[in-house]
Order: sequence, then C-alpha cells, then structure tokens
Amino acid sequence: MPIRPRRWFAGLLAISLLTMVAVPGAAAAGNALRIDPPSQSVANGATFTVRIVQNASVATGGTQASLTFDHTKVQITTAARGAAFADAEISQPANLANAVSAANGSGRLDQIGSAFLPPSSLPPGAVE
Repeated sequence: MPIRPRRWFAGLLAISLLTMVAVPGAAAAGNALRIDPPSQSVANGATFTVRIVQNASVATGGTQASLTFDHTKVQITTAARGAAFADAEISQPANLANAVSAANGSGRLDQIGSAFLPPSSLPPGAVE
C-alpha cells in the first residue's frame, strides 16, 4: 500500500499512525495482523509501502482490518490485496479506489478485507 507524506516529518515516520482496530476471528493464541515494516524513515513527499501481514496458527477463511492515520500528514495513494487473497470470493470494499479516496479525507480506511467461501482457506502461517 504506497503512501505519500504531505508534510515533512521529524526524521522518523512511525507507521504506528496506522492502527489496526479490527481483527475478527483472531481469538486463538498466535493469531495476529501486523504492519510490515513497523517503521520507516522517509523524505518529505516520498512514497513508501506498508503491508498488512496475517499470521495464523490455523487455516483461516479470511481477514479484515481498519486503518486509522493522520490524513493531514499521510495520504494513501493505492491499496491492493496481497497474492494470497487474489482469488478470494469476498472482497470488501468492492471498490478500493473509492475507499482510498474517502479515507484520505477522513483518516480512516474502514474494514478492508477478503474471505474465501468454504471449504477454501489459507494454510497456517504468514500471508499478506
């Protein structure tokens, strides 16, 4: 997900500006979503990429996350589903470009997710 800072940051841009707030079905120990890389240094106006990585200890049928960020400092330029979810039967939002545009005005990309219909699933491990 390439992102472009609007204003200069003092050295280090903490990707913690992006906060995952929804992790449905992640009740088992070891299941998590994480932002990769967790932090980066970028120049004013530069583009950088972050990935949402799912790590599950069991086969999973999908994942969902919402991202919150300071839209006065960071703008999302594009969002794309990772290769593991390319064939998912359910993808939300259906129009990522419209969702990105709305998020850049509000500072929140709501409920971006993908899911497979049974019996399809992803094997245990890390996927983006």
